[in-house]
Amino acid sequence: MKYFLLALALFATTVSAAPPKLLDDCGTGATSTDPTTISGSAKAGKITLGERPWDGYLGCTLVLSGYNKVPSCAATLESGGDSGDTFEPIPLGTVTTKTTLRISNSGRDVYWYDGYIISYLCVGQ
Repeated sequence: MKYFLLALALFATTVSAAPPKLLDDCGTGATSTDPTTISGSAKAGKITLGERPWDGYLGCTLVLSGYNKVPSCAATLESGGDSGDTFEPIPLGTVTTKTTLRISNSGRDVYWYDGYIISYLCVGQ
């Protein structure tokens, strides 16, 4: 066990990340929590969508920092937030580069509204 922990300490990569900037497609007034470091380079956060920029959301784009390689990310439409809408969590589509995370509703029949909460997780170097 002690050798495993030593190897983990030697090979773990730390990524320092600033709070992600949300682009306009996330809605006016959208907010994001500071990413939480889970372990090493794994970062997780939540986005509260803002007022819809047009009729419906096609997606939400975050500007990431601190990754040297393209991270692997996953996102979930977690809840209706303060809207009172309730539903089961819904997996969402993601596309990443070293500097962006694009989250889309994957053409599902569930519309995104002001106040809905999306959670995300990114792992990379």
